[in-house]
Amino acid sequence: MRKGIHYLATAALVLGLAAPALAASEPVVGPIAQTSATANASTTLSATYADPDGVTGCELLINGSSQGAMTLSGGSGSTSGVASASYTFNAAGSFTAQARCTDTGSHVGTGGSTTVSVSASGAVAVGSVSPMTATAGVQTTLSANYDLNANVANCHLLIDGADTGAMTLSSSTSTGTASATYTFAAAGSHTAQVTCADANGATSTGASTAITVSSGNGLTVGAVSPTSATTNASASLSATYSGSAAVSSCGLFIDGSLASNMSLSGTTSGTASASYTFTASGTHTAQVRCTDANGTLSSGAITTVTASASAAVPNVGAVSPLTATANAQTTLSASYSLSANATGCSLYIDGTLAKAMNLSGSASSSGTASATYTFTTSGTHSAQARCTDANGTITGGATTSILVTASGTGDVIPPTAPQSLVLTTPSSDNTATLTWSASTDNTGVARYDVSLDGGAYVSNGSSLSYTTSALPNGSHSLSVKAVDAAGNASSATTLGFVIDMGSSSGTVLGSGFALELMNSDALFVVGNHTRADYEARISRGCEMSADAAAQARARALGDVTNAQARANIEAFLACGTQTTLHLGAGERLGIVNSFRAAFGKIPDTQEDWFDVIKIGNGRFPGRTNASAESRAHATFRLVWLRDANTSVTADNNAIVILAYGLRPLPRSLSSEAQALATFSAVYHRMPSSAIDWDTVRAIAYSGATR
Repeated sequence: MRKGIHYLATAALVLGLAAPALAASEPVVGPIAQTSATANASTTLSATYADPDGVTGCELLINGSSQGAMTLSGGSGSTSGVASASYTFNAAGSFTAQARCTDTGSHVGTGGSTTVSVSASGAVAVGSVSPMTATAGVQTTLSANYDLNANVANCHLLIDGADTGAMTLSSSTSTGTASATYTFAAAGSHTAQVTCADANGATSTGASTAITVSSGNGLTVGAVSPTSATTNASASLSATYSGSAAVSSCGLFIDGSLASNMSLSGTTSGTASASYTFTASGTHTAQVRCTDANGTLSSGAITTVTASASAAVPNVGAVSPLTATANAQTTLSASYSLSANATGCSLYIDGTLAKAMNLSGSASSSGTASATYTFTTSGTHSAQARCTDANGTITGGATTSILVTASGTGDVIPPTAPQSLVLTTPSSDNTATLTWSASTDNTGVARYDVSLDGGAYVSNGSSLSYTTSALPNGSHSLSVKAVDAAGNASSATTLGFVIDMGSSSGTVLGSGFALELMNSDALFVVGNHTRADYEARISRGCEMSADAAAQARARALGDVTNAQARANIEAFLACGTQTTLHLGAGERLGIVNSFRAAFGKIPDTQEDWFDVIKIGNGRFPGRTNASAESRAHATFRLVWLRDANTSVTADNNAIVILAYGLRPLPRSLSSEAQALATFSAVYHRMPSSAIDWDTVRAIAYSGATR
């Protein structure tokens, strides 16, 4: 059309005629001149323009979308020129580019579409994270684009500099989007980055993006302070809280587990504080979680607390050996471990300073002190080592009885070993009494030495019985030796025995099965028996198929790498044993889960399975776990709003059920229903883990009250 008008105007001029007026029309715009570019590098794209009325502006279109204004070489209103703009393609591939221009009459002309081939840049490129806002406690999908030199291998999401794991990739090629869901535990400002690696091992991390996390519920909780502590010493940990409603409770979580209910200084805002003792040195996580009167739960930031080892408790060992000969030089020694370097140790005989001792290491806090000493009289003498450290602290060791025999006796014949060593008290009595028959000796027995649970031998005098101090539940042993006046000792006689106090109430815990039968069942479980062996032992068919038992085990316990341990668990779950038939298959799996929660391991040995079966019968396990009992005390404080008094039967029952998951007998479904309601009121949810269900049982059966 423009060409025809141009010729008409020319013809009119040649003929001397007046030229007709040109009709208004859109600008003429040429195609984008550039046909190639590099990803992530700025490229200048340009196109020509012409319009007799003058062009007022041009814009750049990429894949049909406007990318902003272009610069006009002739300025606004120029009738012709070149429009140009810088643009960065963020990925390799093919893109369309056009220029669109507007003249003074608002007529718009668009140039032809040019295909621009964009090649990959020379380095891995990762974009910033989006979105830039989130709500605490609500799952948010975070994503970033990537453009790599080779196919992507993996991308990871970093939150506040910590790797949260691998992200989902939209494509296995070199370009795409990496995404992952993440739940921010606390409100505030957090950083997010994505790092990607390609198939060649090249890696790159995108820009750090600030994510603003709102509480979303009006209740905010601060980070825990202080961030350092000393092991085996009580530390006061605290965090601030602020909300629109009254805060009803706050809990202190250490390494992800509830450690203690906290004291609150105010109603809607204030400081939550609690004392906690770290038993292991190293780094631990601490977090405060608070609930308000509306049931809103808000968590503070997870804080790293570094616990340093406490100063060692000074200790000086007992003097050895326990025998000597009168008028003959004897080397007496004792070990020491002090809070500071040892400056000297002294030997005391019969309560009187005898002489200074030699130290095995100079300028050391631990070692062995020794000295030679000559006893001038036979009989029993006392010996003690006392050591002083660089701080002036004096630590005395235990007083040891040394039997001194007259010189020249020539007796080298030991007594006969004690016989008929028996336990004379029931297993429910934790102060056990054991007796034995007298030994014989050519010159006479001077005393009996005893060793409890493999400890050091101590003199029991001439008595033929020994009563222990209070012992914990579990397996114990006592060894007895006879010693004559010359110091000759017999071989040891050893007896193993079990302490199982059960429940002092007699109504909450404990089945009627004998411990011997439970132990026999434990031995059977680890005996690699077939399904037919189980059915013969229990005189009935198994409750579950092998496949169903394997699936149930996998759901509750996950992967058990030890094949034999896995087979034992599945057989026990499917069939049961003589002392666990009162439990259903689900409850048998539950007591295995309670054992794991209490002791941090899957049952494997006969001792493990003995404890599993005792838990299922409401009996104390043969060992204790300080961490499990500490957790139980913290849970007790949260549920009962006070500290447990274990000298009270009901409180002690609660702690034992919370720590070890003992199954009370008989069951009361009405009590359990009421306990479920109490649990829901305290935790604002239903129980889901082994520890949760142990809490329900403690509420239902212990008898503890607020």
